[in-house]
Amino acid sequence: MQLEEALKLYRNNFTDTYWQNAKCRWECVKHFQEHWKPENPNLPFADMLAASFGQTEGLSRLINADSVPFSNMVNLAKSVPAEVRALFHLLFDERADLWKRMRDFQTRMLSLLEAQGGDASLFYFSETTVSILLWLRYPWKYHIYRFWEVKTLAEELQLPYTFALGSDADNIRNACRMYDYLRETVCRDEALISQMRSRLDETCWPDQECGILASDIAATVSGYLTIAEQNDRQNTRSTERFFAGLSARDWAKLLADERVFLPGDMEMLQKMKDQNCWRSYDELPQTSSDRTDPTDSAKKKNPSEKRDTENAREKRGTENYNKKVISLSWRLIHKTGCPTNVTKGVLHEECRIDGETAWRLRNNLSLALYTAKDFLAEVYMAREQFARLKNLVRKKKNVILQGVPGVGKTFTAKRLVYSLMKSKDDSRIRFIQFHQSYSYEDFVMGYRPSGDGFRLQYGVFYRFCQKAAACPNQDFFFIIDEINRGNISKIFGELLMLIERDYRGTEAVLAYDGKPFSVPENLYIIGMMNTADRSLAMIDYALRRRFSFFEIAPGFDSDGFRNYQRRLNNPHFDALITEIKALNEEIAEDLSLGRGFCIGHSYFCGCKTPADCTDEWMKSVVEYDILPMLGEYWIDDDREKQNYWQRRLHDIFEK
Repeated sequence: MQLEEALKLYRNNFTDTYWQNAKCRWECVKHFQEHWKPENPNLPFADMLAASFGQTEGLSRLINADSVPFSNMVNLAKSVPAEVRALFHLLFDERADLWKRMRDFQTRMLSLLEAQGGDASLFYFSETTVSILLWLRYPWKYHIYRFWEVKTLAEELQLPYTFALGSDADNIRNACRMYDYLRETVCRDEALISQMRSRLDETCWPDQECGILASDIAATVSGYLTIAEQNDRQNTRSTERFFAGLSARDWAKLLADERVFLPGDMEMLQKMKDQNCWRSYDELPQTSSDRTDPTDSAKKKNPSEKRDTENAREKRGTENYNKKVISLSWRLIHKTGCPTNVTKGVLHEECRIDGETAWRLRNNLSLALYTAKDFLAEVYMAREQFARLKNLVRKKKNVILQGVPGVGKTFTAKRLVYSLMKSKDDSRIRFIQFHQSYSYEDFVMGYRPSGDGFRLQYGVFYRFCQKAAACPNQDFFFIIDEINRGNISKIFGELLMLIERDYRGTEAVLAYDGKPFSVPENLYIIGMMNTADRSLAMIDYALRRRFSFFEIAPGFDSDGFRNYQRRLNNPHFDALITEIKALNEEIAEDLSLGRGFCIGHSYFCGCKTPADCTDEWMKSVVEYDILPMLGEYWIDDDREKQNYWQRRLHDIFEK
């Protein structure tokens, strides 16, 4: 279907009967605009907020936004009015980036709720919620954002905008562009505008820019397209369809990680699964505080009758359970793009819960994007080196970052992973550190004391492999610090074969449980080792064959460090760096040392502002970091070299 056909379909259905339901969009905006007076000093902010939301009940029904927490925001404003007022002020500040405003409003509102003792599991705060607030305030510029709506429109109307799960920032920006395009098209349709204006009255927003009309068209047309595909849109609100469509593999994804859901969700999900207690959202008992209790009249007739505390407690528990069922159901449905993508009880592949979506559900916040530009700004490495490193990780799957002290190997590894994922998603990263006592039982599996006996427990790498296998469309990264400090053969065991790139996905039977196991193809292993640690033996040759080794050199000559140096603009700092580079040249030429013992740049990266770069700080780095290291390097020589470099480094601060 083309856009012109969709507009024609909307025009043909724009009847008086349709208008009776759709009119609340224009009424809601008009009501909000008339009551939004935050600058009024004589009107409490909570009262003003409640009045502004006075017409949103009809809007919530129209867009099926049962979870929009208008009342929660009003209640928060009663407790902490100044804080809530400040959040709305930031959200409506058009000078800041749209996505940053939306993300900050989400996270800070939830933090504020929790600080006031609220239950975040009953306070789902989606991008849709924030977009409604922006739309109410600026109806000529913003629109109500719903993922499934914009995705359906873009795909079915063949519009040049893409929407994908886990890309909220891009989705929001693309939705704005798509709605603007739709609004511009609508503004040229005189017949449609005439139809709208002939029905507007004094209770409606005039909508001169056709922003509300464009929003209504988007919602209505996406509904038509969904109905044509599914034949029954009302059933898409069914929690039963959503959960009944989950296969055993999907349930494994949902229940695999303790970080997936809010506290209490795991137990509730398991109970719902075990009891098969799937009911439609519409069939769940009402739980609002204003629901009429059938026993109220009896209580009034018998005021002296004692309350049955046991029954009351059971009733409260049932209502709380139903609230959590509703909250959890809608958090899943809203975030995964369902219900409109559920067909015949089976979830489309694009809507299945993956690791990233689950983590986002757990934290109710969006992932920050991370690009190559971000990496090069934080990690002092040449662009060509960075490109080679990324390609090496993708190709080999197992890489060890080796380097001298102070080159920031751990810092680099974390940012490298972010750049490969293109987002700061710590849920797909596991970080451990090897030591001499680390064992196969810690890493893979083994028997541990439990009560009067022993119980088989799975190690950190085994569990992380299971997590990665459950989400094959996402990349996972296992980071091992000080990898050469552990007994490699003892720790990896038979996994030394399975971690090879060519053997990924190949199953082998493990010794302890006798079950087949494989390392998934979407798991990457990144290790770090210090080339200057002479107390360690050479790394296991079996591991060396399975890993590629990437040398991280001091980054004093990288563009990033030079920019950092220019920002500090300190002559003593410049002189110190010049001396350290000269020192590294002498270390590299020393036959007993070599380049593996040079001084890294991270010792000098602690200044955020020029004011932090003081002589005292630089002297402390020289005295307590650099000189003790030189004493270790030249411990068997006479003290001539040590004294020589000590004088050179001290003389910097005498000038």
